[in-house]
Amino acid sequence: MEQYTIVPIRSLKDTDALIQTLLSDGPPSVNTNQKVAHEIFNLVYAQGCKTVVIENPYVDEDHRRCHAKLHRFAHSAVSRYCKRLHFFAREFANLNELKTISSSDQESYMGMCVWRPTNAYPIGRTIIASKYGIKIPPAGKWIPYLTCAAYYPVNIAGIKFTVYGFPFIQQDHLVTTCATASIWMCQWYMSERYNEIRRYYTPEITDLATAYDLSAGRAIPSEGLTNQQIVMAFRSLGYDPAQHDLVDKTSKQIYRILYNYIESGIPLVASIVTGTSMDHAITVLGHGLEDDCSPTPEAFPNAEKVEWQYIDAADYNTVFIISDDQYGPYRWMKLMDIDKVTGPILSAMFNDASAEAKAKQIIEHLKKERITTLALFGNYNNQELYIAGMSFLVAALPQTVTLGPEDAQDKAIAAFLGSTETKEIPIMVVRTYLIPSNEYKEHIIEVLEKESDLAWWIRSFYYPKWIWVTEFSFDLKATGRKVASSIIIDSSASRDTVDFVLMQKGDWIIPVPHSTNNIVKLIKEIAKEGKELKDATFKPYTQLERELK
Repeated sequence: MEQYTIVPIRSLKDTDALIQTLLSDGPPSVNTNQKVAHEIFNLVYAQGCKTVVIENPYVDEDHRRCHAKLHRFAHSAVSRYCKRLHFFAREFANLNELKTISSSDQESYMGMCVWRPTNAYPIGRTIIASKYGIKIPPAGKWIPYLTCAAYYPVNIAGIKFTVYGFPFIQQDHLVTTCATASIWMCQWYMSERYNEIRRYYTPEITDLATAYDLSAGRAIPSEGLTNQQIVMAFRSLGYDPAQHDLVDKTSKQIYRILYNYIESGIPLVASIVTGTSMDHAITVLGHGLEDDCSPTPEAFPNAEKVEWQYIDAADYNTVFIISDDQYGPYRWMKLMDIDKVTGPILSAMFNDASAEAKAKQIIEHLKKERITTLALFGNYNNQELYIAGMSFLVAALPQTVTLGPEDAQDKAIAAFLGSTETKEIPIMVVRTYLIPSNEYKEHIIEVLEKESDLAWWIRSFYYPKWIWVTEFSFDLKATGRKVASSIIIDSSASRDTVDFVLMQKGDWIIPVPHSTNNIVKLIKEIAKEGKELKDATFKPYTQLERELK
């Protein structure tokens, strides 16, 4: 018996037939959710999939643990084994041709999908390469950025392939619900992206989330997780999660919250209200910027001069890339203030009168719940559109990152303005993101001349492990901006202090030794210099250290 089977894909009828064949091997189910399977197959077909290679049997560790936790007790036998589907953008005429695959076929490898022997929710661990998975809708003008992505190794008969993307899994409605699936996606990515973070499986996540709180019902079979159980799960998994209650928040505020985490490569679990009695959880993993955007400048917070204005980089954001275990991976989400959603806007969203009426009903319910921001969801061809209210966010911050992005940006702005004596500052774009300091040093090598003094001093300075970086740019574009100034903040710093680790203004650099704590005095001394950004001159940090002593 061959372990691999070749299935040619020439039309969507072939993908539909393959799904039905896969379902016929599993137990009959009352509530089979085939939407996700069709979404994945349709997506890879639209991106050029020509062959599906079925690996059978396949041992999936997550399913095996679910089997040990619950499925093995069922009278009706549930197999311990899965199938694994490999998608290729090239044709294999027969099995003999498959036997000749090598690493040279990497470019045609689109990703893989584990097919579980539980027909109700069959899609297990799935990773579709971002270049094959992200396809913007026909009318979309935004540029997609999958900032939460990692490289995943896949072995096919001893040949190693690599998939760059974000992991996806569907709930099984027993051990795993939508929230558990979202947590799994976040931590599976984080563990691959940052090797020191341990990887957990879905039964472990459910157990940790419900260890001290069963307010949502039994642990297993799971009835779903509350917002606080989601937070508890992340804490138990070894993270310092940041939580945001979105009640009474405007769409602009939520865009900014989401953007700073997503730009940092930190995924989020978002709780959304989809109806009068149903809440749901999705995963936010990327964003889309639109070059044609013209955000309105606003005054710097706490600035002495109101004419000093800036644009938050988040305001160029048009949509977010999300994964929804009920609908599929790499979908899009757009936010809008619920009070601005009028009848004509709803009519433009939904061509069907009954769908429009249902949407109006949902909006009325959301207003009663004090939810002020509406999310519109869709896929690459604007199908499966639906709306929901934004309720709660949890960001999977690593341990020791205790300072949030808003506080880090406020500290950076205070330091920047405090060191500025210039009467006029042009309108700037301000962007804040979290990054491991070693990766930031690698980034500096890429954007500055490796042998330059400026690059050397930034790279050689002593940093904490995780840093918040706030960049100030004069070029008012959504993409391709050049940084005029950047300020680095300790990710574990207090939100009540005015401090920074290093400030770069032009080719002038102001590092602060970790033994120095009087940053306010330092900022005032810097301001006395009266340096213009364009006239800035490089100052070695070793000299500054001697002066501070």
